[in-house]
Amino acid sequence: MRNFSGYSKKVKWRVLTTNDTPMLEAALKDSETDDLKCFFSSFEKLKTEKDIRNHIYNCVMQVEFLQGGLWGILDFAEKKLLGCIYIDKVDWERDSLSLGFWLSVPARGKGLFTELLPEFVKDLLHYLKMNRVEVITALSNKKCNALLERTGFVKEGVAREYAKIGEKREDFAVYSLIFSDLPK
Repeated sequence: MRNFSGYSKKVKWRVLTTNDTPMLEAALKDSETDDLKCFFSSFEKLKTEKDIRNHIYNCVMQVEFLQGGLWGILDFAEKKLLGCIYIDKVDWERDSLSLGFWLSVPARGKGLFTELLPEFVKDLLHYLKMNRVEVITALSNKKCNALLERTGFVKEGVAREYAKIGEKREDFAVYSLIFSDLPK
């Protein structure tokens, strides 16, 4: 899985390594705290460069053992990290995995994920020979919900009070895309 990389018209993606620590640290500073709490469940622990490096290292280990990982979304010059896609909960028995994604505030509103997400998911399902991708997102995150629906994901339901964001428990929507949903 470490060789899984690709590109769309505007950006490219690849596995982040510990060498990318300064880029991730800069991107985290450019982002809104609530978004990051949804994406990085351990966000509060990512305070120092060492914390970020260790987080990336743990994600690299997930990649090595085909259990997930952290992919960076980069500009073509690879000088700026625009966001991340995190693959989590790889279930080889069910040919299924879940993922999350996050885009830094300066990179939003440019259609990057509208273009990138279908390509990433299609390539990922082919690469891993998986059937299903699941995304769970806060119902209050209207832009993310719209993006998922625009890019072919199907809303399966609502997980009531699924997670705590800040001090408040929130309902989350469960979306999926299966291999047969992909354009031929």
